[in-house]
Amino acid sequence: MKHHLIHFTILSLFCLRAFAADPMWIWKAGTIASEEANFKTTLTLKGKPAKAPLIITCDNSFKLSINGKKVTASKNWETPVKMDVAKFLQAGKNYVLVEADNEGSIAGFIMSLKAGKKKLVTNKSWMAQSHEGEWHQAVELKKYGAEPWGNVFNQSAGPGQIAKAANSPKSIPVTTLPGFKAEKIYDVNKASQGSWVGMTVDPKGRLITTDQYGGIYRVTLNPKVSVERLKVNVSGGHGALYAFDSLYIMVGEGKRGLYRLRDTNGDDQYDKEEYLIPLKAGGEHGSHSLVLSPDKKSIYMVGGNNTDMPPSVTSYRMAKAWKEDHILPRMPDGRGHNNGRMAPGGFIMKVSPDGKTQEMICHGFRNEFDAAFNLDGELFAFDADMEYDIGAPWYRPTRVNHV
Repeated sequence: MKHHLIHFTILSLFCLRAFAADPMWIWKAGTIASEEANFKTTLTLKGKPAKAPLIITCDNSFKLSINGKKVTASKNWETPVKMDVAKFLQAGKNYVLVEADNEGSIAGFIMSLKAGKKKLVTNKSWMAQSHEGEWHQAVELKKYGAEPWGNVFNQSAGPGQIAKAANSPKSIPVTTLPGFKAEKIYDVNKASQGSWVGMTVDPKGRLITTDQYGGIYRVTLNPKVSVERLKVNVSGGHGALYAFDSLYIMVGEGKRGLYRLRDTNGDDQYDKEEYLIPLKAGGEHGSHSLVLSPDKKSIYMVGGNNTDMPPSVTSYRMAKAWKEDHILPRMPDGRGHNNGRMAPGGFIMKVSPDGKTQEMICHGFRNEFDAAFNLDGELFAFDADMEYDIGAPWYRPTRVNHV
């Protein structure tokens, strides 16, 4: 009996220790909405560790500091940051601070740090800052691995190789029509150049690309590929369009909306920046792409369903009589995604080159990211539904809508 009791005790202690090492998704107390949240804790070490592997992510974004020094930051929760933070740690007490931000709906922060024999994970022992500025115990939301985040730590991350142009164009496995081929001309380093989501072509045939969370780049293709980051203040562009002797950028992060950049002195740099149309929008469901009209006299702006219809709209092509009354009880998203976003949803708006004339063309999309005209001048938009609803009766497959 005593022999069995000893085994049971050892097994129980092992299970408790393993459970304690599992990180939890945490947030501050209260209703989760578009808000900021700060978290802090301490880690006491006997000596400075040789290695300290860290893995961290936050829905939607975070900035991490250790002992008052900035360590890392990310705005892409699907790709966790993995790095060694030994150089930021010291013998004795270490102060860890995380500044988190949520764009709406579900929020959560999770982290795991191993320093020698010590392991620091997110749980209710962390402190979270309230709206009033007071610090309270953090709230444990879910265990690591639980939905909607799943096993996010398994996603590839960490610094990649230095981005460089391909020594020679290489064919890539893309199916094309007869007479066409696809070639890879450049590898974008996500660690240093981010995620390029917008692109246009300037009068000299150079590509202008926008990093979703960072700067604007200019790519010269011939005779050799070269990339330069433009010296402009505008960043976080989701869409780009060169038209009317101007570079238009649709900003989806930070001070969101439509910007116009111009070169006024002929030095091949954009020295004048104008904020044409402010937009109240939110991240990946916010302000998106720009398209030149078929008659080349106006611009079509694309806004996802987290973009409020701007009050500056001067005319509408549809009635503004939408309501939220339902015959049957409403069935909001079971996971809480965008439960507070109602009609009219994503929209497409036509604007003049100076941004002063704004005509609402259509709305009712979920999160259409891009649009295009065919040779007959008909407008089409690309839209998609929530991926975790695949197979549900209400799921709408990824599609091209005829506007």
